[in-house]
Amino acid sequence: MIKKEHNSVSWFEYSLLKNHPEVRHAVFTRKGGSSTGNFRGLNLSEHVGDSVEHVRENREKAFRAIGLTVPIVEANQVHGASVRAVKEIDASRVDSCDGLVTNLKGVALSMQHADCQAALFYDPVHKAIASVHAGWRGNCQNIYKETIVKMQNEYGTRPEDLIVCISPSLGPNKAEFKNYRTELPEAFWRFKDENNYVNLWEIARWQLESEGVLQENIELAETCTYSDSELFYSYRRDRLCGRHLSLIWLE
Repeated sequence: MIKKEHNSVSWFEYSLLKNHPEVRHAVFTRKGGSSTGNFRGLNLSEHVGDSVEHVRENREKAFRAIGLTVPIVEANQVHGASVRAVKEIDASRVDSCDGLVTNLKGVALSMQHADCQAALFYDPVHKAIASVHAGWRGNCQNIYKETIVKMQNEYGTRPEDLIVCISPSLGPNKAEFKNYRTELPEAFWRFKDENNYVNLWEIARWQLESEGVLQENIELAETCTYSDSELFYSYRRDRLCGRHLSLIWLE
């Protein structure tokens, strides 16, 4: 990952995407915003209890920092595995899904997150993108597989061509699952240590590689949101908190 900053707003970009100027993206941190209290910093969600004025100001500042001039599409995220295709540039919100795909230029796909994995997919052959929100429930339902299947069906994507980049998220030393036997499928148990902490990063990598994504085409941030309160919001750490935004779009 490459950290960038402009006018106090900081965000990350992925090394694997830097050689593809036709695709733009950003993963925001909490630095540089106007929100206060539990939402201190660059909260980009209007649905967590922060003031609408602060969120709008934060979004304007964040989007200006990265030079975003295209409209964004957001999802009403439900911690599920539904993935939907965006086929109109003027679409603004898609109900009940945690993954968005498109091959349209000039529209940004976004996902909100705080501890959950936000994954950006790019198919450089068919020029198609995806933005995915994967909490542990999304991992359990294998939303990564659903995204790949959706891109195959919509655009003819081949898994071996995909580039997949996964945001800072809950790390293996903070993802405790005391009730792992009832919450997680048995296939996940091998990613658990003796203290019931689960490595969700490696689960994501395993799920992607199992579908044919090449190891060298996966970029995992491997940065724990729980462990850095200055840079990241964390739902598991704070409960009441802001949300980051991950964006990807085709120029």
